[in-house]
Amino acid sequence: MKKYLLPQNGSFYKANLHCHSTVSDGRWSPEEIKKEDSVYELDKFKTEPFPYQKEAIQYALNHDKFMLLDGMGLGKSLQSIYAAQEIKKYHDIEHCLVICGVNTLKSNWKREIELHSNLDCIILGEKKTKTGKTVIGSVQERLEQLKAPIKEFL
Repeated sequence: MKKYLLPQNGSFYKANLHCHSTVSDGRWSPEEIKKEDSVYELDKFKTEPFPYQKEAIQYALNHDKFMLLDGMGLGKSLQSIYAAQEIKKYHDIEHCLVICGVNTLKSNWKREIELHSNLDCIILGEKKTKTGKTVIGSVQERLEQLKAPIKEFL
């Protein structure tokens, strides 16, 4: 049984098949909204994003809230990293917090940030043991780290 998240009929605009918003008053065409969302000149990135990824980055720059709902393997991490990078540039933000719902993805995010950008990042509570193994500190240690100034962007 199909469930439709959007009305099957009516006047609305879905900004992008991959992501974004379904908000529209019906007065603007999809082309007009995309043109309105393309006012920022994007930097040259370490990894060249696909056109649909650039569209998502532009959308993030033009809207306070949005959901990135691309399928697996379509570059959500890259789009999020570049959106954060551009928001930092245009809106002068000091930090960006990435919340990983799955604990094992923390190191993957750090690798992706290092691969695709020149932004600095930390994993909250990450430290090296005497043997060189990377471990995550206790909840108390992570809370203490949050009280100290953070110099990294992500």
